[in-house]
Amino acid sequence: MHPGLLVFGGFLLGTAGVKAVCSRPAHRAYVRGTVCALQAKDYVSRVVDEAKAQCDDIMAEAQYIKTVEAAERDAEEVVIGETVVAEGADGDVTVAEETVVEEKA
Repeated sequence: MHPGLLVFGGFLLGTAGVKAVCSRPAHRAYVRGTVCALQAKDYVSRVVDEAKAQCDDIMAEAQYIKTVEAAERDAEEVVIGETVVAEGADGDVTVAEETVVEEKA
């Protein structure tokens, strides 16, 4: 086949392709495809928002339970502070603090 025919055929095919791409039916197809893409985007956004809301609910409930359990644990423990003062034979005074944690029965 002659190379000139291939170039001419490519030119005709390219020109016809540009006309086909710019035609009214092709334009309608592009618009419909874009509409479908926007609908899919809206659906995905809605699903993501629902998932975020559920995660926020789970986090809020977990924080509440953690706070309640910490309060119960603190209510079970009593901290007793003692200060011990001792005087040595040479007149030196020693102060010691002792902290004792007792659990309620």
